[in-house]
Amino acid sequence: GLARVCQELVIFIKDKSLLVVPLLIKVLGQTFATLLMAGTFDKVTPTEAASRKAEADRLQRQHRATLRYQKCTEASWQDVVEDLATRGFTLEQLLHFYTQDLPQAMPHFDPARHRTVDVVRCAIIPCSAVPGCAHASKMTNGSATRPQTMV
Repeated sequence: GLARVCQELVIFIKDKSLLVVPLLIKVLGQTFATLLMAGTFDKVTPTEAASRKAEADRLQRQHRATLRYQKCTEASWQDVVEDLATRGFTLEQLLHFYTQDLPQAMPHFDPARHRTVDVVRCAIIPCSAVPGCAHASKMTNGSATRPQTMV
């Protein structure tokens, strides 16, 4: 292994075969770089390991649920399911709501004092009542957007 390579290096140096040293340095450097890029020297904290495992478990559950999914046999129900499943919006659209729409609809909004139910009753329901659609649909201009994360 590595100990044997080091012993041979010492023997070469003692024999004054210094012509081999630059080549050996290059090979050792490349080996070290390969081990470094492969993550051999990475140290994972127990918290990070638990987090990685939880994410892997979540993805596995999601995959199993996706495989088990069956469309509803009644077309009207399936249409509702698909409509609800595409009522997502982007982070940019959420930030626009928070910085632009919410202050107009609820000027007295205080994040330390108000709860989600207050925002829904005072801002979201009134804002979406005029077009008569879900607020997510209004935020996306009617564009179907499949959410990537549940918040």
